Amino acid sequence: MRRSATMPPAAILRECFDYDPFTGALTWRVRPVAHFQSQARAEWWNRRWAGREAQGSLCSRYGHRQVTFTVRRTTYRILTNRLAWALVHDRSPIGDITRWDPRTGSSTPDNLRQSTRSQTARDSKRRKPGLKGAYRTKNGKWHSRVWVGGKHRHLGTFPTEQAAHDAWVLANVKVAGRFFNAGYLTVFD
Repeated sequence: MRRSATMPPAAILRECFDYDPFTGALTWRVRPVAHFQSQARAEWWNRRWAGREAQGSLCSRYGHRQVTFTVRRTTYRILTNRLAWALVHDRSPIGDITRWDPRTGSSTPDNLRQSTRSQTARDSKRRKPGLKGAYRTKNGKWHSRVWVGGKHRHLGTFPTEQAAHDAWVLANVKVAGRFFNAGYLTVFD
């Protein structure tokens, strides 16, 4: 048995899963015998799992869920939001799939969006104490910088952490647009 880093074709995903676009729920379908090594294995799997929610296991501390399944001796591990995107759009996503409102954890089509890795990073919330984009200098002042085109651009030195953060927010709104998160959850329409 081997693991695959790629997603299977959309036709195979449709053979394995039902997707409810209103709730974002994934449900296991009765899978064909061709997916399994034997008729007995297919019957056992379908009795146990068909019709049940494919909620997946928690694969990171940030709340991402993944579904693991095997088709013709190849094992796939796919994040549930990528799986929902592929079922809605009938193709594998390019890049990352993020949620407009990460608080809900919903995989409805309206809550999913395609993004690049840098857009996903800009959309993340700060995982350390303090304000995002503000850094203390050796002399006790604060500076901020923004990442643009693969390089850091210095925004200035400021007397307070809040002033450095505010400068960083203004610069990032221009650079990142709707993928920007100021270190706390923001939702853009």
